[in-house]
Amino acid sequence: RTDGLVYVTGVVMDAVCTPGLCKATNIGVNQDRAGRMLLSRYCARDPTCVKRLANDPERFAMHVFDKLDSGNLPCATALNLQRTELQTLLNDLASAHWPTMRLPMAPALLYRLNRCKDTDLMALNHSISRARRQSAAGVPMPEGGSIVQELNVEYSDMWRASLGGSGGEALIPSQATIDAAYANFLFASNDAQYAGFNGKSVRRAFELWNKFDPDEFVGGFAPSLVPMLLLNGDLDPAVNNDANMQVSV
Repeated sequence: RTDGLVYVTGVVMDAVCTPGLCKATNIGVNQDRAGRMLLSRYCARDPTCVKRLANDPERFAMHVFDKLDSGNLPCATALNLQRTELQTLLNDLASAHWPTMRLPMAPALLYRLNRCKDTDLMALNHSISRARRQSAAGVPMPEGGSIVQELNVEYSDMWRASLGGSGGEALIPSQATIDAAYANFLFASNDAQYAGFNGKSVRRAFELWNKFDPDEFVGGFAPSLVPMLLLNGDLDPAVNNDANMQVSV
């Protein structure tokens, strides 16, 4: 072009949220799905990882949680590690929002907790203590981000719009249903300091939030005059890959 302007010739969108299918109450389900996929699909393909986790990584993880619940996990007892904190630690390591070099640390955490030698306890104490300090310090919003805007989108667009606007709240899972689901998760965010990724906190706050009814633009994509490439990762804990398949059809 000779007019000095830069023209867009294509658009790339990452982590696409399918209108009507992406709800804040699904966040916990998606986090657990992505974490289990890390174990059953990726750890299971790695010779070292699958061997260390007894040739069935997902079942191994469930066994570790069973031992934790029954008080038979010495390293967890020594570190005062509870189920909800282990869920959060595993989710933070498996989350695709963090550098991918942290992904192998999730199976390693399970392995060290189960083996619990002196060297394991030292390593676990170091990593868990660091995670606790970071949690206590809080999670800052990204530059230019707004927790108010985020919750407006979650409550009014992701929930109300998909349920038909005002009056559809009755279709949202109850707090008891969500809490029961979280009790069976291996990977979940239980850190209330960042409610946007905690389905339990989001559900409680929904009752108090000043919600708006969706307009005609909610639930659709803006028209594009250039080609669009939609991307999504298998291990994205916030967006369900299965739901996104409907976008590409």
